[in-house]
Amino acid sequence: VFVPNVFSPNGDDANDIVTVYGKPGTKITKFEVFSRWGELVHSAKEFDVGDQTAGWDGKFGGETMTPGVFVYHAQVVYADGHEEIVKGDITLIK
Repeated sequence: VFVPNVFSPNGDDANDIVTVYGKPGTKITKFEVFSRWGELVHSAKEFDVGDQTAGWDGKFGGETMTPGVFVYHAQVVYADGHEEIVKGDITLIK
């Protein structure tokens, strides 16, 4: 699986949502995004890889976040039943 490390939620329909991608049959049990201060800004559970509706649109509390670096944590279950935790950072740009 992979999560893009840069996205630009500016409404141009290109890289407006960040989510977890991978091979079909892979399930995401939890995907969380945190601010640099550790505040949870997005959470989604139980979805298939590539599901844009479960991705983060760069907003928190209905307000667009300012550009910056955010940290993600995803719990992944592959088609063969193997489980993995994937972590990294995402840069929000305008």
